[in-house]
Amino acid sequence: MNSGAHLLISLAVGAIVVLFGPGPVDAPTALVLAVGAGVLIDLDHFVLARYNTGSWNAVRRVLRDPALLVIGQDSIFEQTDVWRIQRLLSHFGVATVAVAVVAGVAPGYVPVVGAALYAHVGADLVEDARSEKEYVRRSAEALES
Repeated sequence: MNSGAHLLISLAVGAIVVLFGPGPVDAPTALVLAVGAGVLIDLDHFVLARYNTGSWNAVRRVLRDPALLVIGQDSIFEQTDVWRIQRLLSHFGVATVAVAVVAGVAPGYVPVVGAALYAHVGADLVEDARSEKEYVRRSAEALES
């Protein structure tokens, strides 16, 4: 799922938590935190790609052409740079740490950040299930070459 979709989902979830959540929070701050958490969690993809490939090629690609972050996300990583299960496990770990940090710094915002991260992982799972056959086919082709 691309960052634009994650941005919209995070914004919607953040707004719902602000409106109906357990406690008073500053709405603009909450929405910025929700969008930031829901989009920036995907930075772990770069670390996973480095771990899997031994190089920072994906980071170099983006530094050479930052527009890829918005209009060319499918060309940032090679097929075998980041495996889906690794991405989901990494998101789980990052989300756990992020919620713990927010709990220590600004506990009132935990529901906002937690909900945005939960929605991000849920959206990834839905997209992964929807595109599983194509992903398996492309992965097999990449591994064979």
